[in-house]
Formats: sequence, structure tokens, C-alpha cells
Amino acid sequence: MNDDEVRSLLRGLPLGHISNPPLRTVSYVDIVVTEEKGHRRYPPEHVLGQCDTNREQGIADVRLFRQQAQGNIDTYQFKLSIYHEIGHVVFQFGLTEEQKQEWYALCVSKIVSWNPAGADPLEHFCDTYAYYTVDATMVEKVFSVEYKFLTKQAFC
Repeated sequence: MNDDEVRSLLRGLPLGHISNPPLRTVSYVDIVVTEEKGHRRYPPEHVLGQCDTNREQGIADVRLFRQQAQGNIDTYQFKLSIYHEIGHVVFQFGLTEEQKQEWYALCVSKIVSWNPAGADPLEHFCDTYAYYTVDATMVEKVFSVEYKFLTKQAFC
């Protein structure tokens, strides 16, 4: 995996989600990371990603890390990881405060048992964004309220 291969996965996303600014860089770092300060622990088979945002400058940098120590890549999981990190950019810079409040209200009204991040509305948005990007039909069937929100607010 290299930076060009990672960036190729961004093709097809709405330009507003991947434009510079706010998305300044997307890169692949060929190291294994199982835990980062301030982040939850992921299963080791998942690609770890990190999105650093600077609200004052209106920019974000996304990094993705090697998925497994052996260097094996699960393309599906890798896509979920990169789209999850892009979800952070969309949430921080692409939604209005009113849209964020609508999302928070949506999350508070339901139990989020499928989300490994628990009930954190930001992480739920990013996970839902990732699954929507990979398989919108599944999100529509299983998470219809979230699907309607993303279709109306993020992918319009």
C-alpha cells in the first residue's frame, strides 16, 4: 500500500468531502499501531487511522497505518478505515452546527450497540459514514434513520 493507492480510494466521494481545504493530506504510514493516545483500542486486524483537525486553520490531515504486522491488507476493512477518517473531516467541516445537533439528537434517542465506539455520536457518525460509503444499501436496511440523515445532510 502506498499514498497513491490510498488516495485512489477517495475517488467517487463528493468533492466537498475531500477538497483541500479542509482535507490537506491523506497518507499511508507503513507501521503497525494498535493503540494511540486518546483513541480506543481496535482489534489488531483493523487498519488504524488518525484524523488530526485544526479548527482554527480549517484543515485536516488523515493517516492510515498498516493493518497487520505481516503487511496483509483486507481491502474491505481498509476502505472502512479510510472512510471512517474522512467521516471525521465531514463531521467537523462539512456539517453545520444545526446538522450536528440533529445528529446528536438522533444518537441520544437510540442505543448504539453495533458501534465499537459505544454511543459516542461522533464515532457513530464516522462509522455510519464509512459503511454508507462502502454499502449504502446495507445502511438503508439496517440503520434507516442514519441513512436518511446522511442522504439528506452529507451526500446531497
